[in-house]
Amino acid sequence: ARPLTTMVEVRVSSEHPHRVAPSGRRVQDDPAVQQCYAITGDADFLLILTAASMEEYEAISERLFGNDDNIERYRTGVALSTLKRGLDVPL
Repeated sequence: ARPLTTMVEVRVSSEHPHRVAPSGRRVQDDPAVQQCYAITGDADFLLILTAASMEEYEAISERLFGNDDNIERYRTGVALSTLKRGLDVPL
């Protein structure tokens, strides 16, 4: 089970495609990343991650962000409960 859901806002130093591409590949390849959006506002990307524990989340964040000099900062919010979950689009 992966009971921990986190929302991670990521700010990069440069949005130039060649600078963002390595972290984009890591995000796309990591099974813990459920969703990733390029967003407006204070952050450049929003990731939805799942983990089995806080220790696993720490390892995931280190793997995704730890050695990337283009990551200016990341901020994590932890879901306390789920009010609604789904990706169905009404037609």
